[in-house]
Amino acid sequence: PAGMVAAATVQYQQQLAGRQQHQQQQQQQPVVVDFTTRVATATTSAEVLDIASERGMGLMTDQLALCLHRLGQLHAGGAAVAAAAQGFQDLLGLCRSRAAGMGPKQIAEVLWALALLQHVPDVGFLDLLANQCLSKLAGFTAEQLSTILRAFAMLGYIPGTPLLEAAANALRQNLPLLIPKFAASTMWSFARMEYRPSTQLLDAVVQLLAESLNSFTPDQLSQMLWAYSQFGHNLPTPLLAATLKRVEASVATFAPDDLASVLSALTTLGGQLNSGLLTAAANVAIANMGSFGVSALVDILQTTFQMSNNRKLGQQGQQASNRQVNTSGN
Repeated sequence: PAGMVAAATVQYQQQLAGRQQHQQQQQQQPVVVDFTTRVATATTSAEVLDIASERGMGLMTDQLALCLHRLGQLHAGGAAVAAAAQGFQDLLGLCRSRAAGMGPKQIAEVLWALALLQHVPDVGFLDLLANQCLSKLAGFTAEQLSTILRAFAMLGYIPGTPLLEAAANALRQNLPLLIPKFAASTMWSFARMEYRPSTQLLDAVVQLLAESLNSFTPDQLSQMLWAYSQFGHNLPTPLLAATLKRVEASVATFAPDDLASVLSALTTLGGQLNSGLLTAAANVAIANMGSFGVSALVDILQTTFQMSNNRKLGQQGQQASNRQVNTSGN
């Protein structure tokens, strides 16, 4: 029995030592972080480019789109991205060679990254991406369609009419999926690219605005109203009145440029800006003068003055008409 106990003790000690050795080896092994996590958590553009350069030509198309997308996010957050850097140019070169094999998600990510980076590549590259969008349009979601159109507009690039018409038709066929964010962005993009969609689509989006007016954020409402003022497509009188009330009730929540755009668009669309809204807008502009751009401040004050002047002229005209009626009666 004593020998058996001793043997069992030795065996236990060996097993314990083996487990401890195994745990030490696991602790010593470096933790392998996957490519996606490394790129997504990179904090500088140089870090993203270094990660991409490790793969070189071996970068998969998904990884390529991810790298550009992260660069765009960092730039939008204030990080500097050197467009002339060799690593960045290498990524763009790979995009050219891989464009034909990109799916809708990858195309949208690449275009949005270029827009965020404010990097306008040559027209030939944009034509290539636009052609890929057209040939694969059926696979784009409403969000991806909204993204590519906004990216093109931000880059100052106007794709051919076939793509714009096809995108507008696709959106009209998928209206239930067109939430306020996508609707506002899409209409704004069409207007920026000076493309007027069909009356059927414009009316359908107006209906969406009427049904979801309170769901539109101030910037989305600003984009929508500005676009429709550019299209020359008036809103129904009840919707215009409801929109005026919505703006007046939330005027303090509008960013400077959005407020200027909304007031100008409402005026163009025939909205009668009452004194309460004009006074509130002027007060917001004066109280936040330091944060308002010169053009936005001028637009707000000019609109306020114009509408006030129009109201005075209207009142004077009415008074003159009344006097004429009284004179005729006498």
